Amino acid sequence: MKKIVSRMIDISVPMNEHTPIYEGNPPFSVSWAMSISSGDQVNLSELHEGVHTGTHIDAPLHFLERGSSIDRVPLRHFFCNVQVVRTKRGTITPSVLEKVKPMRTEGILFRTSNSGLYGKPFTRDFVFIEGDTARMLARARVPIVGIDYLSVERFGSREAPAHHILLGAGIPILEGINLGGVRPGRYTLAVFPLRLEGREAAPARAVLFDPPLASVIDVR
Repeated sequence: MKKIVSRMIDISVPMNEHTPIYEGNPPFSVSWAMSISSGDQVNLSELHEGVHTGTHIDAPLHFLERGSSIDRVPLRHFFCNVQVVRTKRGTITPSVLEKVKPMRTEGILFRTSNSGLYGKPFTRDFVFIEGDTARMLARARVPIVGIDYLSVERFGSREAPAHHILLGAGIPILEGINLGGVRPGRYTLAVFPLRLEGREAAPARAVLFDPPLASVIDVR
């Protein structure tokens, strides 16, 4: 039997003082609480951040008062086959999904010009998912939807249709990934959030497997 070797691609963003923070969110900081150079026995870091900093996953509780918290979202959403879809549009419209089939068993990750924004201060002008596109994804019951910046929503949107539609359908949202250099196509995604009980989101490490892991078709 021929052995298939799969390459791992880290699509998480680095966490440091240059990581863009969504406007209004808590700032990021990390410092040494203990250090060997100061005479301590060990090096020990202290971390402060909002749970929507960098690569993270939104659970239904983020926008739905009685939605599931991140620790209650089934793990199958976080280990599944996905399609990376590239678009050069300023917004992600339904037409972007016209040639994406099938969608029912695979997650969708959108690669846009947003991937070039990392390492720069937060910008309000980023590519987002339109409400009609979110409805298509919700009808398809995809396991997860991801975008390569800090929100699937137009900045400042009070209605927040993409969040309400996707999270209302029980679809977790992966935000803050970097897909620069990742070609469109099929992969296996592994992205496990921290098990924060009763919280609306959590930081995560996101990795793509190329080619996809053939056994990851129907995880229960």
